[in-house]
Amino acid sequence: MSDRRKQRVKYLLRLELGIGIALLLVIGFIVVKVVNANKYKAKKEITTAEHLDITEEADVSETTTEELTEEPAKEDDRGPYATKTYTRHNFQRTDETVILPAANVLTPEEIAEKMKEAEENDEQFVLDYSIELTPFADAADPPTADDKFERTHLLASTYMILVDLDNDTVVAERDADKVIYPASMTKILTVLTASDYVKNLDDTFVINQDILDYVYIHKCSAVGWKLGDTVTVRDLFQGTMICSGADAALGLATYVAGSPEAFVDLMNDKAKEIGLSENAHFTNPVGIHDENLHCTVKDIAILLSVAIQNDICMEAMSTWTDIVATNTDAEYMENFNRTFEEVYDTASEDGVNTELDYGIEINNWFLRRIKDYSTNGRVKCAKTGFVTESGNCCASYLMAKGGKHYICVTANGATSWRVVFDHVGVYKAYTK
Repeated sequence: MSDRRKQRVKYLLRLELGIGIALLLVIGFIVVKVVNANKYKAKKEITTAEHLDITEEADVSETTTEELTEEPAKEDDRGPYATKTYTRHNFQRTDETVILPAANVLTPEEIAEKMKEAEENDEQFVLDYSIELTPFADAADPPTADDKFERTHLLASTYMILVDLDNDTVVAERDADKVIYPASMTKILTVLTASDYVKNLDDTFVINQDILDYVYIHKCSAVGWKLGDTVTVRDLFQGTMICSGADAALGLATYVAGSPEAFVDLMNDKAKEIGLSENAHFTNPVGIHDENLHCTVKDIAILLSVAIQNDICMEAMSTWTDIVATNTDAEYMENFNRTFEEVYDTASEDGVNTELDYGIEINNWFLRRIKDYSTNGRVKCAKTGFVTESGNCCASYLMAKGGKHYICVTANGATSWRVVFDHVGVYKAYTK
């Protein structure tokens, strides 16, 4: 072989070797990048999981009221509005607990059959689960002749619990441990859960099409925001509780967790943390009916007992009337604040219903209605709910005239007004 040919072969071999080495370097570089990316992703997922994790508290079946503090390692994950230290209740029955007779609750099929029979017999079928309450002899607020509401001692709801927050006892109940569908009482857990993660109430959120579609498809109650409205997180809290706005609840869930589905995991973690029973499980932040969204009225009483210890939750649940913004530009907010300060006082029980060219007025009708009746005190906050499967529901918190504190929860009531009467009757009969 000639020298020239040998040199050419060596040149080609070196060229091929160089190309091979270059390819190996490129492949190695890509492998390293992929490995690092996977490590980063795994680390991020772990960090996110740790951020979202809520430590489950110990079983409280043998405990009563106790002061709880989150583990120090978890406190940094909670925002400034979180209930980091609070009193948790495990309401116990006593020998004095009034056990009211259970109702023979008819199924929708049985109701339809009885209505058909009544129609055939030219009769009227009226579904009525009412029972007359026997008031305590030392009830602080017995009925008087000039009561605006004379039916002070009736209960129509088929499920009820009245608890005394001061001694952690069940005062009276009607099937308090039966599984119910809580409807929009679910939103108490929504705002309580969200309060753990919100950092700034003045942050904004834009109402999107998914939220509006959900509200329309499920025929939900809503604040009434339109596509593209920019609203504050504070207004999301207010809208969720004051008028039971599904658009507000979905916005709050999306703001906190990125989606309602992800937020539900946080809700169920929170339910365990505060000591709700094994019967409590939630599948959406709105309270839309789902066979797997259920709890008991006792669970709701425990839930409300924690929520009233949270400032932002209490503010949202106790406001009678509010005006929420539909935009956050400077000119709008200037007008909004001026109206708030000069014309409309939400802190007043006699708030002025002002016609506005901007903003949306929302109302808590239960609070506005029950204020007209004697309840042996003042109902400080309340959250109602309704879906066909649950009937009319409500959870309320009373500060009695004598200084005691009570929570009443009812479910499967006949109408929204009858629920008001149920709470009036229970408070008048069994609070001191």
